[in-house]
Amino acid sequence: MKEITVIFGAGYFYKQISKLLINTNQYFLVDNDSRLWGENLDGLIVNNPQNIEKLNIKYVVITVQNIEIYKQIYKQIQSIDCTVRIVDYRKLLSDLYCDLIELKNDKLNFRQEIESMNIIFDSYWGGLGLGGVEDWTKYVVGQLITEGLNHTYIISKDGKYVIPDIMKDNILFVEDKYVSLQKQLIFCLADLIYHKLPCKVVVSFPNEVLIAASIVKTKYPDSISIIAVDHNDIDDFLYRYASFKEDIECVVGISYEVTEKLMQHFETNKVVLMKLPIKWEKNIERNYNCNRNDAIRIGYAGRIEIEQKRFDYMYKIIEILELKKVNYIIEIAGEGKESTELEAFIKQKKLENRVRYLGRLEKNQMLDFWKKQDIFLQFSEYEGNSISKLEAMGMGCVPIVTRTSGIKNVIYNNINGYIVEVGEYEKICEKIEFIEKNRGILCELGQKAHEAVKDYGNQASHLLFWKEILK
Repeated sequence: MKEITVIFGAGYFYKQISKLLINTNQYFLVDNDSRLWGENLDGLIVNNPQNIEKLNIKYVVITVQNIEIYKQIYKQIQSIDCTVRIVDYRKLLSDLYCDLIELKNDKLNFRQEIESMNIIFDSYWGGLGLGGVEDWTKYVVGQLITEGLNHTYIISKDGKYVIPDIMKDNILFVEDKYVSLQKQLIFCLADLIYHKLPCKVVVSFPNEVLIAASIVKTKYPDSISIIAVDHNDIDDFLYRYASFKEDIECVVGISYEVTEKLMQHFETNKVVLMKLPIKWEKNIERNYNCNRNDAIRIGYAGRIEIEQKRFDYMYKIIEILELKKVNYIIEIAGEGKESTELEAFIKQKKLENRVRYLGRLEKNQMLDFWKKQDIFLQFSEYEGNSISKLEAMGMGCVPIVTRTSGIKNVIYNNINGYIVEVGEYEKICEKIEFIEKNRGILCELGQKAHEAVKDYGNQASHLLFWKEILK
C-alpha cells in the first residue's frame, strides 16, 4: 500500500503549495469545512478528515498559519490516529523543493582538502543588526574563530552592519531581495550550504535556512549535521522545529522553560540546555539612588517595537508615572519601528528631562548603561531568555518583568525582583512606585539579583559547550 501525504487545510497555503504538486495521487486533501467536501481544488478532492484513518500515511501536513488553530487540528489528528506523524507545511515545502533543485557533486576534491569541518551559523532572518540572537551569534562565532576554528561562518541577509574585524571574511551574505519562503531564496541558501560541505549548520529560526539545510541533508545525509537553537518560547517555533526532528541532530533550548517544552517533542537525548554568556564579576562598583531627592533610574534595552516587545506599554507606563508624580528617569537604548513615535511622544509630552532615548548602543557600552540604572524594565509578550535581563541583573539592577520564558531559577518574585503577568502595565507602575518610595530595598534586591545570574557569567564554559556540540 503506497504512502500518502495528507494535506490538512484547503486555504491560502494549500493554494501556494498546490502549484508544486506534480504527482497528485500521492496526496490526500482534507478540511474541516464540510461545504468543501467533494470539491476539486487545484487537482485534489477535498475530503472529510475522518477519512484519513483508512490511509497508509507518510505524514499529515497542517497548512494553517494561526498557531491556536494549528494546535486544535494537531489534537484532532491525534484523536483519529495517535501514531501518525504531523508536520508544519514548511516540511512539505522542503520535500517538494528537494525534488526540484539540482546540487551537482562537483566539489568532492575541494571538500577532501578541507582541514576541518565547516560550521555555519544562521542569522539570515534578522541579519546582523540589533537583537539578542544576532549579538549572541556574532559573539559565539567570534569566540570560535579566536580558538582557531577559522572555517566558521554566518549566513546573513545583505545590509549595513557593524561587523567585528575577526569575522569580516566569514559572513556569507545573501541578497535582501526575496520574500519569505520563496523558492529562489531556498535554492540560493541550499546552494550556499552545499558549497560548504561537509558542514554543521546551526539554525536559530525554523525558517528558510532550516528548509535549505534539510534539502541538502536529504541529498548528502553523511555530509551535513543540523543543530537547532530555540531562542523563543513560542509554540510556532516549537512545532516548526518538531516538523524537522528527523533531520535535526541536536536541539538547544535557551531557558529551562523552553527546554522542558522541547522534551515533549524530541527524544530527550537530543535536547540540551544552553546558558547564555554574560560578563559577571563577584564585586561590582555601582551606586543606587537611595535618596528620594534623586530620581530613581529605570533602564530599557531592546527593540523599540510593539510586536513581541509590546513597546506600546512604555507610553502607558510613562503616563501613569507622570500622573502619580513618581520621581524617575527612564533611559531607553535600542532602535526599531517605534523609534520615531517614541521621539515624537517625548517631544509632545515635554518629557526630555525624564525620558531619554539614547538610540542604539554598542555591545561594549551596555554594562556601563546598566551600572547607572536602579531598575531593569521588560514588558514583552514572550521571550526566550533575554540577555539584556541577565546583563542588567549581573550589574545589580532590580528586574521588573512580565512572566515570560527565562525567569525560572533567575527571578524570584518579591525576593530579587518583581514578576507581573503579560499586559499588566499598571502593576509594573505599582512596583516602580513602591521601590521609589522605599529606596532602602534597592541595595538588597539588587545584590540578590546580581547573585542569581552568576552561573551565566562563565563565558569559557559557554565556549566549551559549543565546541563539544560541534566536534
